[in-house]
Amino acid sequence: RGRCRFRGAEYPVVCEEADAPARVAFRPEKGIVVRTRPGTPAEKRAALVDGWLRSCLRQDIGNLLEKWEPVMGVTAAEFRVRRMKTRWGSCNTRARRIWINVSLIRLDPELLEYVLVHELAHLLEPSHNRRFYRIMDRYLPGWKALKEALDRYSPV
Repeated sequence: RGRCRFRGAEYPVVCEEADAPARVAFRPEKGIVVRTRPGTPAEKRAALVDGWLRSCLRQDIGNLLEKWEPVMGVTAAEFRVRRMKTRWGSCNTRARRIWINVSLIRLDPELLEYVLVHELAHLLEPSHNRRFYRIMDRYLPGWKALKEALDRYSPV
C-alpha cells in the first residue's frame, strides 16, 4: 500500500488479491488498483504498476500525436518512452524519433503536451533559435508558463 502520482494528482495504490491474472486499473474514486494472485512479492506489484504507467503514457502520447501532427504539418517516424535523468524529452531529427521521459505520466497532462509539441517543433527547426521559438508561439501560445511549471520538477 502506498501512493502514486498519476496525471497530475496523487492517488492511493490499492492492492487486491484474487485468483485471477494480474492487472492494474485506475478508478478515480478508489485509486490505482493492483490485482495480483495471493503471495505476489511487492517488487512484482511495483513492476506491474510501472508497466501500466508506461502503457498509459504511450496511449497519451499517441493521442497527442494524432492531435498535433496534422496541426503542425509534421510526422514523427516513431516515439519511445524511457527514464531520463536530465531531460523531459528529446528528438533525433534525422531519424524523426521522439523520446519522452516516463516520469511525465506523473505530472499534469498539459506538461506532457508541452514537451511533445516542443519535440515536434524540432522536426521543423532543429535548433533552439528565434525560428524555433516563433514555432512554439504559433502552435502553443502558453508554452512559456508550461515550461516554468515543468521547471519546478526534476526529470528523474
